[in-house]
Amino acid sequence: MMPRPLDAPTASLPPSDTPPATAPGWDLIASASIPSLCGHPPTTLVDGKHTEIAEGQGFFELLQGLESGAPGFVSGLPGAEVGTLTAAVASCSAGGVGWPNVIVLFSPGGAFYGAGDLTLDEQASNWNVEGMAAPGREGVTELRVEGMSLVVTVRALVDSDAECCPSAVAEVRAHAEAGRLTVDEITRIDAGPVAPSSRSALTVRRLSSVGRPAIALKRTRSWPSSPSSGVVAGTGSHWLMELLRAICRTCCRRMFRLIAVI
Repeated sequence: MMPRPLDAPTASLPPSDTPPATAPGWDLIASASIPSLCGHPPTTLVDGKHTEIAEGQGFFELLQGLESGAPGFVSGLPGAEVGTLTAAVASCSAGGVGWPNVIVLFSPGGAFYGAGDLTLDEQASNWNVEGMAAPGREGVTELRVEGMSLVVTVRALVDSDAECCPSAVAEVRAHAEAGRLTVDEITRIDAGPVAPSSRSALTVRRLSSVGRPAIALKRTRSWPSSPSSGVVAGTGSHWLMELLRAICRTCCRRMFRLIAVI
């Protein structure tokens, strides 16, 4: 089983007496003091990196930018008890390949507030209902703040995937509270094993009054027009019928040409 970066509970470091009102920028979080994360001892970061890890024992690093080209941190997440927070993606491992990314939260002034790895035990059922198993290794591709929520786009594993190669994409909504990142909603935003030009969204929301998630499936994109193939854009199964007709017309023309040559 893939190791979890945050198996051990973490606690916020004591905030300063008079923290600034604004969320910290890269210059502050890159030199912040952090507690034990990903199995490594507490440290003060140097340019966003844990520099006190022995060779062969892994790594810990805040990402200023992601492989997707998106920023690795975002400011403006509300943190009721301390002010506005900055959320940053961390890449880490205790040896070997990278683990699923950790999201680290920093309060005004650059103090550590809390962290989350998006695989909290109480949220495991949400990933299962979505047809997914867990976030993929080094899988975060985007961070953004919407209202009170931190929205994380992440590559995710399905049961048939090798741990190296996640084939799904999820959007995780979470909020900061009491020194931790709490997951509220997980949405699968890839289409799964269907035509790449079609895309569906399967959303799971926690309903405390019901005690189990409610599922809604909706098509968010229809098959596009393709003048060269004669396929007409449509919704539902209409585009599929048009595609099959176009294929039949093409095959029949080629068969008649072959018979004429013979």
